[in-house]
Amino acid sequence: MRDRSFATVTNPLFDLASWLLDASEPDAAGHLDDCFAAWSGTVPQERMRRAWRLAKPLAAVMELIEPADIVGPDHDFNWLPMTYGWGRRLLHAATGPGLISHGWR
Repeated sequence: MRDRSFATVTNPLFDLASWLLDASEPDAAGHLDDCFAAWSGTVPQERMRRAWRLAKPLAAVMELIEPADIVGPDHDFNWLPMTYGWGRRLLHAATGPGLISHGWR
């Protein structure tokens, strides 16, 4: 059995996509504040916020392709709901990046 779905080296903003998946807007804002504060010694927080708004669509794409390792004849995984959900998030992030400034909802 192979599971490489989390064995990647990427931009840390991409990890926010799955972290904020079910977070309410106030919770997502708090999580982002904490994340950006941790990086503030390296990158100004406002720059991180702008980067997150730009990274959201690509983060959703990364989540969309992740199930590629776990579908097929050897795996019993219902990928359709996950794919639909991330596709919907991708559309929202790409068409209105300013509408939801923190999480996915």
